[in-house]
Amino acid sequence: MRTRIALVLCLACGSNPAEPRCDQHIALSLGVNAEVALALQDVSLSFPSGVRRFGVNAPVILTFTSETVATLQDGARSASLGVRFGSCVFTPLGGEPVGTLSLLQPVTIDPCTLSFEGRDCRATELEYSTVVVNLGGSVSAATPASVRMKLVESVVYVTVNGILVHPRLGGT
Repeated sequence: MRTRIALVLCLACGSNPAEPRCDQHIALSLGVNAEVALALQDVSLSFPSGVRRFGVNAPVILTFTSETVATLQDGARSASLGVRFGSCVFTPLGGEPVGTLSLLQPVTIDPCTLSFEGRDCRATELEYSTVVVNLGGSVSAATPASVRMKLVESVVYVTVNGILVHPRLGGT
């Protein structure tokens, strides 16, 4: 999984040195993995323009129900999808057909990322309330989530909805 963390710090001190102004831009993009899926469990990810790789060009909702299963809802139709990671690999397991998905035919999506960005003054800890998911160029609407990013001795720790998603324990 690709992880890209960009941190840019720009300081502009005002006329009062006791009240410096700062503008810190934080952008984070994490590959969706089992930890991210678990952190987003039961969160409805709305894709207003659909997900091209699923053959859906109308609004669709993707919901991870566990680290290995998701549902895809297109209006009244709903399909169950098995999920594997490396890239995101979705395999239709049952339910009603959605888009061009075929039962047991895996669809690999790359990039498959969770992103957020913003500006803040606290250099070591940031909190955000929304995330965006990119599935092969199809981007979700901003979705409510509790995101905390903390810098400790040059390591960036990220939790989403209370689950540590970066760095992965026992991995990169």
